[in-house]
Amino acid sequence: MDQKNLTILFVNHKAQKCGVYEFGLSIGNVLVNSKKYHFIYREIDSWTEFNEVFHQVNPAIVIYNYHPCTMGWISERKGLSINSHKVNAIQVGIIHDLTQKSADNSTDVLFDYYIAADPTLVLSNSIVYKTGRLVPRFETKFSSNKITTFGSFGFATNTKGYNKIIEKVSEEFDEAIINLNISFAKFGDENGDNARKVSDMLRKSIRKKGIVLNITHDYLSTEDVLRFLSKNDLNLFLYEYQDDVGISSATDWAIAVRKPLAITKSSMFRHLFDCSPSICIEDNSLKTILGNGVTHLERLYDKWSPENLLLDYERIIDDIFRKREACFPKSAIQKKISLLLHLIQLKRI
Repeated sequence: MDQKNLTILFVNHKAQKCGVYEFGLSIGNVLVNSKKYHFIYREIDSWTEFNEVFHQVNPAIVIYNYHPCTMGWISERKGLSINSHKVNAIQVGIIHDLTQKSADNSTDVLFDYYIAADPTLVLSNSIVYKTGRLVPRFETKFSSNKITTFGSFGFATNTKGYNKIIEKVSEEFDEAIINLNISFAKFGDENGDNARKVSDMLRKSIRKKGIVLNITHDYLSTEDVLRFLSKNDLNLFLYEYQDDVGISSATDWAIAVRKPLAITKSSMFRHLFDCSPSICIEDNSLKTILGNGVTHLERLYDKWSPENLLLDYERIIDDIFRKREACFPKSAIQKKISLLLHLIQLKRI
């Protein structure tokens, strides 16, 4: 099989100011560097638009950066058929909130296979795959501030724990700067009403004269987020405890800038619970986490590199083709290989 001739379409949605979009864009930018498969990245917002692109590129596999809020058109039903079932190619969905329970119970009702960017997942379902995280490459300037500076970013949701950041910093420091970037969310807070409301509440919560709170609302690209995080001495993500949620991408960027990182034992950070010494505020103070530096995070910077993520996806594609070929008798396999060499996609079985 001439793998380099096999086209794989990676589909992201168009709307920016969205963490799911940034995740898909980052993954897509990595995959197009493959020398083993021909990945094509496209941003699509409707079934009609998808059909046009699909017939142009004629892929063997389609990978969707799927979330029901951003790609509802994929799961729309017309009669008894779901849109994804009408595609004459192998269907793969990246699922953002795939927990262990939902992974174990996943079926091919929507997609043939699923991918979760969750290193903690135990693979017991043959249609579910996992990858490592993606820590972007970033040139960090190793400098500290005259006044200890803390930072965090995200949308204005109730689970982000911005108030806890102010509380913890105020408990341990008489003088500090807290930089928060609370941007307007495309889905849920497009006009920024909630972001401004949360910001006003946070400003009123400052009780110490020596604690300076800076809040911005600009939507930051991945590169801008990295620059923002790199200027802080310690980045904090003190999310509330939640069940049945996926892993947050925020800490991927924090690891990339090679600055100390503090988290809560929220399940969204379960992939970091084994860091030693612990970066959880339930185990160590901010001063201790700051003093411990970043040596214990270096292994993650290397382990979750773009190069290793690309290898993860290539291995997944290899295995999907292997499974599909194994479903056919030998004579049928030969026919299928002939079709693949001409970029004709595999049919659903």
